[in-house]
Amino acid sequence: MLVNIENLELFFLHLDILPIAIVVADTSNGSIVAFNKEAQELWMYNAQDVIGKPQTILHPKYWNERGRETFSKDIQTLESGKIVKNTLNAALRSDGVEIPIEIKANMVIYNGKKYIVGIFNSIKARVEAYQLLEEKEKEVTDIFENSQVGILYLKNGKIVAKANQRLADILGYDSPQEIEGLSSKIFHLSNFNYELFVKKYYEELRMHQTVRLEYEVRKKNGEIIWVSLNGKAIDKNIPADLMKGIIWIVDDITERHRILNELQKKTTLLDFKAHHDELTGLPNRTLYRDRIEQAIEKSKRSGKKFALLFIDLDHFKQVNDSLGHDAGDKVLLEASKRLKASIRAEDTLARLGGDEFTILFENIEKFQDITNLAQKVLEQFREPFILAGHKLYLSCSIGVSTFPNDGDNAENLLKYADNAMYKAKEEGRNNFQFYTQEMTEMAFERMMLESNIRQAISNDEFRVYYQAQYDAKNETIVGMEALIRWEHPSLGLIPPSKFIPFAEESSLIIEIDNWMMENAIEEVISWRNEGIKTGILSLNLSIKQLESTTFVETLQKIMQKKKFKAEWLKLEILERDVMKYPEQNIIKLRELKKLGVSIALDDFGVGNSSLIYLKELPIDQIKIDQSFIRDINNGENTILLAILALADALHLKTIAEGVETKKELDFLLEHNNYIIQGYYFFKPLEGKEYKQILLQQQGENI
Repeated sequence: MLVNIENLELFFLHLDILPIAIVVADTSNGSIVAFNKEAQELWMYNAQDVIGKPQTILHPKYWNERGRETFSKDIQTLESGKIVKNTLNAALRSDGVEIPIEIKANMVIYNGKKYIVGIFNSIKARVEAYQLLEEKEKEVTDIFENSQVGILYLKNGKIVAKANQRLADILGYDSPQEIEGLSSKIFHLSNFNYELFVKKYYEELRMHQTVRLEYEVRKKNGEIIWVSLNGKAIDKNIPADLMKGIIWIVDDITERHRILNELQKKTTLLDFKAHHDELTGLPNRTLYRDRIEQAIEKSKRSGKKFALLFIDLDHFKQVNDSLGHDAGDKVLLEASKRLKASIRAEDTLARLGGDEFTILFENIEKFQDITNLAQKVLEQFREPFILAGHKLYLSCSIGVSTFPNDGDNAENLLKYADNAMYKAKEEGRNNFQFYTQEMTEMAFERMMLESNIRQAISNDEFRVYYQAQYDAKNETIVGMEALIRWEHPSLGLIPPSKFIPFAEESSLIIEIDNWMMENAIEEVISWRNEGIKTGILSLNLSIKQLESTTFVETLQKIMQKKKFKAEWLKLEILERDVMKYPEQNIIKLRELKKLGVSIALDDFGVGNSSLIYLKELPIDQIKIDQSFIRDINNGENTILLAILALADALHLKTIAEGVETKKELDFLLEHNNYIIQGYYFFKPLEGKEYKQILLQQQGENI
């Protein structure tokens, strides 16, 4: 764009401090009006010698007929606000020497008068370099043709313009002429990304003017060889002048590459041997300690715990002594396979030496995970080892230490796990012990509980109890919630709070839920077949059951088998469980809803809120947690009233749980919550007793 100048003299003064030659000329007569210090050095004129004189004295040869015509076009371009760039072949210094000069020009205006501002740059060094190349052409040609390395001249970056005999020999051609005119692309392998390669070396040339590469190419006969390439652009102005060509020096490095590859393999093998057990290929003590240190850092960041399991084979020395070391090695190999089968891909199994193995068990979600893994390892050794057709029974002893409970460094964690392992030996072998007695007792309590629950299922020790859900307005039972109780042969009746939390941590809750579903549905359908009006049966649905891929199908089969209609069944699921993965659980609940069953959201308002998902949840009823019912007695009713209002706005039914006093009942009735569950009306009863309650009510209503 054209620039207007307010102070011409100040503009001229500023030109003197610029580190490049600048000449300003008046367009009306072509006279020079400014000639800065750099221009004076370039032309070897003093400013007073040229000011007022025509600019033709600076480059007289330019002002031939063609030059005048070009200048006229340049003026038009400048007046349009664009910059003009020209290369003047002959600018004349005061001493009569001609120098090649490049010019960029633009136009400025002062008081309506137009001036050309020319910025001049000597290109003498560049021209001299080209002249030198021309003078040396014969010498260069001799070097090119007789070189012991391949030389390749690429025109436009891709087409072979010139090649020497050595390059032809390297690539398996008879003469350079066979190569010249070909695209360099033909030498690359079929899976080679040629466009990416070109882009990459263009970038290198742009930054450094040279580039060095090593890669595979294909010879004329199809043989694959390794070559080194050293490239240099003919002109440094990359990429504009890249089309002038690139010289590549090519050398066959196939043999060198083979030797380096062999060396790399040997180095890798040595490194592997330094960090792995020779017999089993498992990480050794050195690598295992490093993995522990890494696990410590990861755990500090994530806050998750990890455990070390120190495993020692029981009586392994007798195997070596009686059957020999070859047999012992076979046992160790088989033991390592079984231990690998016990762990996840992210865990580390190592052999520390002899018959000692260790497991690094990371990202522990709950304590039960450790005991499950230890139990799984013990199970792996229940099958016999087969040696020369003979069965050999071996067990193992396991010691466990945990981070950060037992130690904060690899050395202590290993030492404590080792100590715990010896404690397992002292306890009779074929067991596991934690470093702390408290954790060991906890683990064994949980193991015993798991064993007892499994036994309770098989021995039919569980009982179904029912608690009525009562319509206090119409004074009638409208349904009942099925509740599980454990009738232990020696401990008596065990409430669900003593075993359900543990069952929910393991897969046992699914077995318990299935038992409850089948037995409660079977008992209720038998009452219905006798003509007893039972109302809707409510079953508690655990999150593990909901997440099970087979639950919907299992429920459907049970209902079909027992001829139990879907409208007779309601499933209650805890709000906090749904909110763990709301989007996924909404999909699962919709599948259940398609069966025709109703769904209630249990313990509503406790823990994670589902308010933003409430519209999406396919539920029929909100079950108000008893903690909010207790608040009635204290006069703290705000949350309860909000829940009732929310349910009313969303057209959801409500049921109040844990109602025990008349004050609680009256408040709920006053605010239109009529469905009640709690000791005020009925406590949980076993099937026979509950059946009598139903019969009594039915008799009263007849």
